[in-house]
Amino acid sequence: MTRGDGGPRAGLLLAAGISQRFGPANKLTAVYRGKPLIQHAVARLRECGFEHLWVVLRDPDLMPLLPGFTPVLLRDDAPALSESLRQGIAAVQENGAQGALVALADMPLITSGHLQALYHAGAAHGLSASSRDGQLMPPAWFDAQYFDQLQGLQGDQGASKLLQTTLPAARIACPARELTDIDHPQDLQ
Repeated sequence: MTRGDGGPRAGLLLAAGISQRFGPANKLTAVYRGKPLIQHAVARLRECGFEHLWVVLRDPDLMPLLPGFTPVLLRDDAPALSESLRQGIAAVQENGAQGALVALADMPLITSGHLQALYHAGAAHGLSASSRDGQLMPPAWFDAQYFDQLQGLQGDQGASKLLQTTLPAARIACPARELTDIDHPQDLQ
């Protein structure tokens, strides 16, 4: 996808979580509905037609499951949330993207229609967020004007404060079920 001014739009998949609640296995390779969990988010981002696809991950062994994605490897000792987002946004920005749709690898039920709606709201307003019963969360769209602010994040808050500034017209409602993430092995059922 490109903006009207010709600048590329990027899809950024965050897949560097530690998954402590899931147990010792890498939850992103756990089978969900017949394929590895991460491949559901990968497929939805690919369906959106973004010109550039990036993934932030700790485990380079995941790359065969991510065709067409450029990896951003996170150190094992790096804190997961803010560092993952900062490094991903830095890669997107360095490569000239005019904006990025940030999605989470452990949300297998997000639809490409929802991601498209976020993109269109972001194109109109610069920032868009998923809304679950009024709670603003990823997936979310960030125009390049927000990249420096995202790179200044610290701790495990992620972009939640920034998402609170999303205009009402750019808060894209999504059924709670679609925004469910997989945290425990029983969530795969």
